[in-house]
Parts: sequence; structure tokens; C-alpha cells
Amino acid sequence: MVYLYNANATIPEIHGCARAYEMTGEEQYRKVVENYWQLAVNRRGSFATGGQTAGESWLHR
Repeated sequence: MVYLYNANATIPEIHGCARAYEMTGEEQYRKVVENYWQLAVNRRGSFATGGQTAGESWLHR
């Protein structure tokens, strides 16, 4: 679940997983990044301002 986590904390963690996948090729990191993208972008969408959080926290939709 992504909601109720601070966006400024989760985004760097996912970026780190993406980099770990690039460096190691371990599928677990790719799966984490793809799941995050599904939850944060495809399922949640974004505000008209271009942002994707409310008050810097993920809220349940």
C-alpha cells in the first residue's frame, strides 16, 4: 500500500530500487518499481498541477 506514506520518502526509495535493478538485474527490484508505478500513477492519477500527492502524503482513494 502506498497511501499514508510521505511522497518525499517513497519516491527516493523507488528510485533506489530502479537503480538497483539496473545494476544487478534482480527481478525483485523491477517488480517493486513496476508495482509502485501502477499504484502511484496508473491507479491514482495526478492533480491538474502535475503533482500526485496531497500534503506530501499518499492518500487512499
